[in-house]
Amino acid sequence: MMFKTLKILLEFSEIKKISVVIGFGVKKKNKVFELKDKRIHFIKNLKNLNKLFLKSSITICTGGTVMFESIASGQKPIIIQSYDNQKYAINFFKKKKVIFYIGLINDKNLGTKLLNFFFKNQKKKYNSRFIKKNSSVIDGKGFFRVCKIIDKIIN
Repeated sequence: MMFKTLKILLEFSEIKKISVVIGFGVKKKNKVFELKDKRIHFIKNLKNLNKLFLKSSITICTGGTVMFESIASGQKPIIIQSYDNQKYAINFFKKKKVIFYIGLINDKNLGTKLLNFFFKNQKKKYNSRFIKKNSSVIDGKGFFRVCKIIDKIIN
């Protein structure tokens, strides 16, 4: 997904910097590292994404945990579904209008959809319009609720 998305983003000369978060599961042989462009900055094994979200104007991710973190930080992320189990959370947040859903990762028209999205929305500022709304959708207290549930089960 990263490689495919980056190739599309590099077509936009207006984009000055692209921060790409590389997690633990991304292999050194991944073809994303073959992309050579001075605008791409790889950030490896970042433990806290919140600071990066606050500095970013746009977040593109799949419908997994990074989507939740992005919404909690106030972003309205652009979502590409990579696994079937992500559809439930994606549909929930799509109804709440706190994400932009582009489509499935294996969609033949994904590149076109992403390009159309950027052409249609390139003048808009995402962060300032959605911070208040998105930050109330996810309160960031899920960890504490899970700990309470586990504590009740153990004790």
